[in-house]
Amino acid sequence: MAGSAKAVSPAERSLYEAFRRLDAKSRRDVALRILEDEKLLSDLYDHLLIKKAMDETGPSIEWPPNGRGR
Repeated sequence: MAGSAKAVSPAERSLYEAFRRLDAKSRRDVALRILEDEKLLSDLYDHLLIKKAMDETGPSIEWPPNGRGR
């Protein structure tokens, strides 16, 4: 959660701290179980693609092109 600009609730902080207290195998098992959720996995993939695009240098590309939808 370091580096996050979002305010974190006490419940979120407690959950994260409990997760970090687990041993490495248990953290891996929990993460794999969470990632079995197709919607969550899709959202995570989208987030990572957006983050990667934001980290790349160069001009932004307008979407949709010319401000028009389909």
